[in-house]
Amino acid sequence: MCAALSLSLVAASGNADTPLNLKYVPPEATAAVVAHPRQILTGPSSKWLPVEMWTAMGVKETGLDPLQIDEVVALIGPPNGTPKPELGIVVRFAQAYSQADILAKLPATTEAEESGHKFLQVPAPISACIYFPDDKTIVVSREQMLRHMIVAQNVDTPLTKLLKQTDCSGNLTLAVAMEPIRGMISALMMYGPAAPPPLDKYKELPNKLDAIVLHFQLQDAMGYNLDLMLRGTNAAAAQDVENMILGGLEMVRGMALGMFKPKDAPDDPVNQATQKYADRIAQKIFDLIKPVRKDTDVSLSIHTDASIASAGVMAGLLLPAVQAAREAARRIQSLNNLKQISLAMLNYEAAKGRLPAHAIFDGQGKPLLSWRVQMLPYIDEGDLYKKFHLDEPWDSPNNKPLIARIPQIYCNPNRPKDGKTNYLVPFGQGLAFEGTEGVKLGEITDGLSNTLLAVEVNDERAVEWTKPDDLEVDLSKPMAGLGGVRPVSFLAAFCDGSVHVLSDFIDQATLQALFTRAGGEPIDPTKF
Repeated sequence: MCAALSLSLVAASGNADTPLNLKYVPPEATAAVVAHPRQILTGPSSKWLPVEMWTAMGVKETGLDPLQIDEVVALIGPPNGTPKPELGIVVRFAQAYSQADILAKLPATTEAEESGHKFLQVPAPISACIYFPDDKTIVVSREQMLRHMIVAQNVDTPLTKLLKQTDCSGNLTLAVAMEPIRGMISALMMYGPAAPPPLDKYKELPNKLDAIVLHFQLQDAMGYNLDLMLRGTNAAAAQDVENMILGGLEMVRGMALGMFKPKDAPDDPVNQATQKYADRIAQKIFDLIKPVRKDTDVSLSIHTDASIASAGVMAGLLLPAVQAAREAARRIQSLNNLKQISLAMLNYEAAKGRLPAHAIFDGQGKPLLSWRVQMLPYIDEGDLYKKFHLDEPWDSPNNKPLIARIPQIYCNPNRPKDGKTNYLVPFGQGLAFEGTEGVKLGEITDGLSNTLLAVEVNDERAVEWTKPDDLEVDLSKPMAGLGGVRPVSFLAAFCDGSVHVLSDFIDQATLQALFTRAGGEPIDPTKF
């Protein structure tokens, strides 16, 4: 991908072949999208497009040939008593269209009038109005906005002023006048859902902008030019906008590099080479699309050619597939680990008559070693178990060196092998692990399949595998310590030996009920 920073903002009488007709722009319109279908469908890139299909479909469904549509102007206004914004469309043709062919494709219409201009009302499912001002123009909208469009007659508004300054002769142009909607957008951002702290500063962006203009132009062999201009309310605001864009690009760059960062085998030469390549390309792209500020305008653009675009598409398709495959393999391995852990605990219960306690305690009730040490004979690690001094704490001179010998079953494939594990048991009053003695299965009256035995916690809660430190559950915040190991989910083992993938967005009441062993709460299986 390569980029060049350029933006054409010229008077309507500049290099545009035909000035944009602003006759039907109503006062309430705040944004416009200008497209030239004929230009796109007959241009250099048309050989790659399904032109024949679009033409046949257009004639069949609407009675109109897309190849004859010279210009489409979509005008967008703020909502007027409905959740949806108002939308009006002006279509101009290269040749005269057949009104009879269009009406033949529509349900029965009724005639209405506005200021001496007759238009047609089309019933559901279309539920729109159509105005035929001449044999090369069609205006379509809902009734209220259509009436405003008919009587607009080149009104002077922030949007029309912006459109007069903008070259709209390319494939696609978006122009937004911020002044009329600045307050509404600011209110939505201010009182909407809380944004993460890194994004909080962007709430001020609407107050710093007067206009947004976007140009999109297809090139031969499916390359394209994408140019964006953000016009600040003044020079100081433009500098703030530039800084926000730079910060946003840096944030995206960091996220992109994180996708390439290996979660396992970081010392592997191939992983290191992949990371270096990602660093180099990310920096190259960052340098090329950095914004350029001139007076009150901040501009940035992306220009691609065919070979680079193809490489980008291949990388974009391949990387998620590779990542998904790797994550699926890690999830299967982690599921198996938790399965083996839960079976070991159930075997222990069969031998001892109760589940293990969450720690090995001394005579005064002080926790010395984790339940994971207690389970070693039940996961074919009897020799390692014999090396521990069970009457000493986990970090005693004898026991501490054994941290490095963490069994594979306690190693989560989504984190480095550093002697720590994020397979923890939930403990606390009323849970499957409570006190200094293990719980009997008969005490789990909520049902073994409805009670959590072990969970996959996030890396911040990972602990040395021998340390008697587990997930002390706060039922008022049941998700604390969970989530973040894998995309939007975590793994959990249940007291019946089953292992499930639970969503990071699991219903909080359901999660609370799953933690308790005898709460008597009704549990809806569809919510986990």
